[in-house]
Amino acid sequence: MKHFIRRRSAAAALCAAIALVGAGAATNQPADHLEIFPAGASGSHAPLRSLDFSVAVRDVAVNDRGEIFVTDPATDRVLEFAPDASGSAKPVSSISGASTSIVSPSAIATDARGDLFVANEGSQGAGASITIYASGARGNVSPARTIAGGLTALTDPVGISVDAHGAIYVIDAAARDVLVFAPGASGDQAPVRRLSISGFMAREIAIGPDDILYVFASDGPHGAEEIASFLHGSKPQAHAPITGRGVYGADWISVDRTGFLYVISPGRIYTFAPKASGAAEPAGTLEVDYFLSNCCARMTAGADGKLYVYLTAFHWAS
Repeated sequence: MKHFIRRRSAAAALCAAIALVGAGAATNQPADHLEIFPAGASGSHAPLRSLDFSVAVRDVAVNDRGEIFVTDPATDRVLEFAPDASGSAKPVSSISGASTSIVSPSAIATDARGDLFVANEGSQGAGASITIYASGARGNVSPARTIAGGLTALTDPVGISVDAHGAIYVIDAAARDVLVFAPGASGDQAPVRRLSISGFMAREIAIGPDDILYVFASDGPHGAEEIASFLHGSKPQAHAPITGRGVYGADWISVDRTGFLYVISPGRIYTFAPKASGAAEPAGTLEVDYFLSNCCARMTAGADGKLYVYLTAFHWAS
């Protein structure tokens, strides 16, 4: 199970030490921030703005109104930032408190209605769940639905996405597959199916147009990585897995509403054309900070095509 305590690599520790010497007793590491890029940005294009965080963010989601939501596992909260938030802007609200059932939130997603889906790792290896909150939910509010229990096969959920039909896709670190829950799933309900990639372990997921599911997967010690795709409701893959330049060593994927696939690797975000497959070459690249994107970067494409990229010098203990 992953925990919210993050350990620093030697390089990260050095960077943090330099930052502290220059900034004094700062409470926020300047490495942790969200960069927002315009649609179609490429090359060394500068971000439109940057949002700094004073908490240990784990995942980021953006709804159709441009509101930004982040998970804060250290205090079991989901924080909301205004669509135009930048710099050291404070959250405008949060979902937090005992009634929320949020425990070590690891991943977050929104649907077309604006509902929030939070993957919770639980505590001490128990209590993993998916909690769903209606659009506009704030404060110490109970979930509208909760998926939890032995039948769910949830033990350590680390990735979540929702399609236009309301089906929920979850990557669980203890399983190699993607768990798929039916629209409206609630309680101790088993997945309606599992999507697997023979010989590979699913690591990240993203939903594209027509509810095509993209799965970034690795075969572990052999060093092979690929991005598979599945049509809505099917187990066979939609296209030959993408294995071209930019896939190996990737950390996160996202898909925008026009079908472009974004893959973040150390120093770059690679863009693949809709329905790319096989050894397809990227259609473009966007440069990002190499050091900060070298581990645990997060990324999501907004409804307006903007790209939201969370960069951090730290990584999560496993």
